[in-house]
Amino acid sequence: MQAADLLAFEAWKALDHTVGPVTRTRKSRELLRATQRFETYSYSEDWFRDLKSHLDSGEPEKIVGFDESDYAVLALRAPPSRLQTGEGTEQVRRILT
Repeated sequence: MQAADLLAFEAWKALDHTVGPVTRTRKSRELLRATQRFETYSYSEDWFRDLKSHLDSGEPEKIVGFDESDYAVLALRAPPSRLQTGEGTEQVRRILT
C-alpha cells in the first residue's frame, strides 16, 4: 500500500509541476522512472476530445471490424450461466431479428 501511495503522490506532483505555475522535475520521480518498473500517465482535455471525436467517427469499428451488433451476438453465445436474463436479453434478441 505504501508503494502505491508513493507512486500516486509522485504522479500527482509531476502533473502539478507540469501544469502548475512552477515547472520542474522531481528527483524522486526520476528515480522511480529510472527503475523502468513504474510509469504514470496524465491525459489532457484535448486528448479526451480527440478520443471522443475518433470514437464518434466510427473509425475504430472499421479498423477492427467489430461493432455494437457483434457484442449482441457474443451475448447470445455466452454460456447460460453467464447470459443475462430478463429485459436486457430480449433487447439483444430484438436487435438481431
